[in-house]
Amino acid sequence: MKKLLSVFATLLVCLSISTPAFARGTAEEAVALTERAIEHIKAVGEEQAFKDFNVQDGDFVKGDLYVFAFDYEGVCLSHGAKTSLIGKNLVKLKDPNGTAFIQAFIDLVKKDGKGWVDYMWSNPVTKKLGNKSSYVQNVRNNLFAGVGIYKD
Repeated sequence: MKKLLSVFATLLVCLSISTPAFARGTAEEAVALTERAIEHIKAVGEEQAFKDFNVQDGDFVKGDLYVFAFDYEGVCLSHGAKTSLIGKNLVKLKDPNGTAFIQAFIDLVKKDGKGWVDYMWSNPVTKKLGNKSSYVQNVRNNLFAGVGIYKD
């Protein structure tokens, strides 16, 4: 019995070392979640959709993927990982490398309607700063939504 428990304990340790604590989101999942979020905005309206995006264990937060929404002035309207940012103008926010990524989001959606922006941001699951790439897409004039993936 002791030998069986020892084998079982060793197996658990090996699994905990080799298996990540969460599933890292993919680029395809980020695009799909963004598109689903935009459809949700159109279906239920902005006010309800933004509330839904902010629910930590809801339909719009999956592991390290979460929906965010901003207006073209840089005001955060919804943030699935950090609701304390809602209502704040973050247009001048820069990552440690000096990338003004909210402004980059705005510039991209105004020019191309959708696309990817690379920057550094804190992962809500690991709580570590890492490389991130966010897919952002225009919803309507003066509103866009997005979802990012962590690369580290």
